[in-house]
Amino acid sequence: MKITVETTVAAPIEKVWNAWNTPADIKQWNAASDDWHTTKASVDLRVGGAFSSRMEAKDGSMGFDFAGTYTKVVEHKLIESTFGDRTLLVEFMAAPDGVTVRETFDAESTHSVEQQRGGWQAILNNFRKHVEAKASKKKFLALFLVPPLVVEDWMKTDPDKRQAAQETMQAEWKRWMGDHAAMILSTEAGGKTKRVSSNGTSDFKNEIMLYAFVEAETHEAAAKAFENHPHLQIPRSAIEIMEVRPMGTM
Repeated sequence: MKITVETTVAAPIEKVWNAWNTPADIKQWNAASDDWHTTKASVDLRVGGAFSSRMEAKDGSMGFDFAGTYTKVVEHKLIESTFGDRTLLVEFMAAPDGVTVRETFDAESTHSVEQQRGGWQAILNNFRKHVEAKASKKKFLALFLVPPLVVEDWMKTDPDKRQAAQETMQAEWKRWMGDHAAMILSTEAGGKTKRVSSNGTSDFKNEIMLYAFVEAETHEAAAKAFENHPHLQIPRSAIEIMEVRPMGTM
């Protein structure tokens, strides 16, 4: 027996598709009730690729892995997969007010059809809420700043002490990135800089060590996320968060 559930998401197909297939997003929406959550997720979105979500009760009393293999992928259109001896078809269809996401899956014999439909529909409703909230968020550029002289002085310190300190900070960075994965769009390191002016082009040193694009509901919320960031352990360092807007809104 097949069961079908669906919802319509008021967001562009690109945002719907990405939220469905991005582990950081899956961890935010993949739960049927508030007392459950997804603790980890993995996606290898290709035919023959595997997917897995670890779903657990928040009190730690129980949990299970929802895992399977992709059998067909048509970008922005559909995803077919198998999980155990069952199949799942997810369709993404254009609608007047967004994108309709429809899931059709094989029923199992442990729970009633009503229970299964209700649970899958609840997760799908959470997906819709997550994507619509995310689609309304603003984009920000975060600049991680350190004066060049501070970097130069740091490179003169004892190599062993420097390496130990760097390893500690890298671990703290990784932990921060994991805690804030849902808001991070990308993070890159700065490199050698050329400055172009009316006088020509020359080598230049600025304070930008790294930069990241993030999203948040407000400027204040974006800035608050960076309070107590590991980067701020560096002397005279700072993080500047600037709202990114389309050119026409300047």
